[in-house]
Amino acid sequence: MQQTLLLDRVITTATEPLRRFGNTGGDSMLGNLVAEAMQYRRYIETEFCVTNSLGIRTDILAGPITYEQMYNVMPFENTITTMILSGLEVQELLDFATRSSAERGCNSQIQVSGISFTMNCRTGKAEDIHVNGEPLEAARAYDMCTNDYMAWGGSGFRMLKRNTTKVNTGIPIREAMIQYMRDIPHARLLRREHAARPVQVRVRGARRPDRHQVLGTRTPP
Repeated sequence: MQQTLLLDRVITTATEPLRRFGNTGGDSMLGNLVAEAMQYRRYIETEFCVTNSLGIRTDILAGPITYEQMYNVMPFENTITTMILSGLEVQELLDFATRSSAERGCNSQIQVSGISFTMNCRTGKAEDIHVNGEPLEAARAYDMCTNDYMAWGGSGFRMLKRNTTKVNTGIPIREAMIQYMRDIPHARLLRREHAARPVQVRVRGARRPDRHQVLGTRTPP
């Protein structure tokens, strides 16, 4: 009975549906929200965040968002892992994500926050990469967060598995997302104009030759 009451508790309200898949093949509103919640979690606060699209299992519908819905969206007990990557390693990471996405109809297999790039599905290369608005520098070191599944090479991300700077914070992604939703008023959090702004995955070279469309996230509050 106590567990049922807990699952029925309302966290915030969605003024419109938050979809886990974008309409253009790029990132999605819900995916960006998850990545932001990870990146801006207290004691994480990395320069950018990358998480896998398929770790998000369902949409959030318009209306009250309950704990039960959050368990449906994030059913796995994944935690946030931080690491340091060189600019070259960031390029390798995004190139792999682009190739992986190209094999799936040029639909992005990652969701992001704090970083933007173009997936060129013809070449399998990530182009025009910016971290917090600044062009990627090959020799620079970057703080990144991701989920523990990807950090240990899940879904083929072997370049992350071999990284020796990994720190598993033990902070559940679901908990970070619930806290993020609590901290930001729902009117700002979930309106479209705040859920589709600058941090983005752009798409080139999909099934239609002229396709080049954009989805993205909000700027931090």
